[in-house]
Amino acid sequence: MKKLLAMLIALALVFTALTVLVSAEDEDEPDSYLWFKLTEAPVDQQQDIAFKVPGEILKDADATFTALVWFSEELEGSGHGYVNFYAYASEEQHRNFDYLISWADFATTNNTTRGEWKEVSYTYNPYNKNYNGAQVEFVNDKATPEFISMGVGFWNSYGEVRVARLSVAQEGEVIWSIDFADGPKLEEGSELLPEVKPLLNTSFDDEGTIWGVVAPNAVIEVSDDEPAEPLPENLENLAEGKSYTVADNNPRGDGYDDNETGKLTDGIVGIVNSATDLLGLRATEEAGGVLTTVVDLGEVKDFIAIRAYAVHYDSWGIPAPVKVTFAVSEDGETYGDAIEVPADKAEILAGEGAGEGWEFPAYLAQGEFTGRYVKVCFCREGAGHVWVSEVQVLAEAAAPVEESSEPAEESTPAEESKPVTPTTGDAGIIALAVVSVIALGGAVIVKKVK
Repeated sequence: MKKLLAMLIALALVFTALTVLVSAEDEDEPDSYLWFKLTEAPVDQQQDIAFKVPGEILKDADATFTALVWFSEELEGSGHGYVNFYAYASEEQHRNFDYLISWADFATTNNTTRGEWKEVSYTYNPYNKNYNGAQVEFVNDKATPEFISMGVGFWNSYGEVRVARLSVAQEGEVIWSIDFADGPKLEEGSELLPEVKPLLNTSFDDEGTIWGVVAPNAVIEVSDDEPAEPLPENLENLAEGKSYTVADNNPRGDGYDDNETGKLTDGIVGIVNSATDLLGLRATEEAGGVLTTVVDLGEVKDFIAIRAYAVHYDSWGIPAPVKVTFAVSEDGETYGDAIEVPADKAEILAGEGAGEGWEFPAYLAQGEFTGRYVKVCFCREGAGHVWVSEVQVLAEAAAPVEESSEPAEESTPAEESKPVTPTTGDAGIIALAVVSVIALGGAVIVKKVK
């Protein structure tokens, strides 16, 4: 009986420092997140992607680990999906539990609702022991964590897990976080990943198969593995004849300057008369060799491609841009995702009126775009000349309307719409249930009700 009582007291002391906060209110789907998917249970029980939190940024005090997470409804197996943290005494011994100080699967399918986004927070001092690693030197049940790993994955189960945010906070301040809006690309040696087995049982080559990142702010690169769909034939160039601006250009002072003739949107790809058709630009060192042009379509429009034609002519020593980037805006201030097309992905065209040695590399960005302002940046290495021919903004041309020889039917007035009474939910009723179980660590669940 005394032994049992001693065990209960020990459990109480271990867990009283723990706090789990679960928001039961559904979150809207985030714009950016990491997804990880398995179609069968892991061979070694556990499979995840782990991110590194440097131990030196953590004080010997409570830390709050937070994840905005989603688990698929069709999760299978006897285990669970999770987001966890592992505190290790040695970074080189990642995954070796002989060096493990403490751990917790704090966001799981057991404390969230499958198919819904939930934010889960967990508070614990990672210096405190809750796992007795054989190679860890404990002093008063404390040890210094050299690093923390935060893992996203599965234990004895399979399905899909998504995580939109991971963070660690101490003393009310976030000291480490990631939200995936700008990526990252998961690469060997990334500062966000442990050096040892950053993807447990998972290859970096599996991106797009079992893992990937939805990242609206990341630069989109043209891939050899996913060739672009061919453009339809019935295209309209929305940019032809439209005005534009050029920034970070040091004018040449000759006939190849723009001279308000609108060479960039004159509708001529190639050269009929080089002095009037080609636009000569000169990039500055201050701008890093980047020349920024912005075409104003006059109003917000939908389009499916942007194409920029540069000029390359060996005899004159005119190099093509090393890359061209594209971005679209509705207001001219806030631009969407940048699309980067390097020179080796440009299609080389002869162009109208081109003689031997002339080339017109076409840099193409495809997608579903909506905007008024189209930013095209021609990039070279350092200051110097860049020649361009044309910028096109391409939309599918409207099909011609066929006139009918039959008389039109008389239309009847539409019924007046009946007024609709708006419905409202509860005016923000918040129910707070606090369950204090001393022996099991004082878990607190906060539930918001719409």
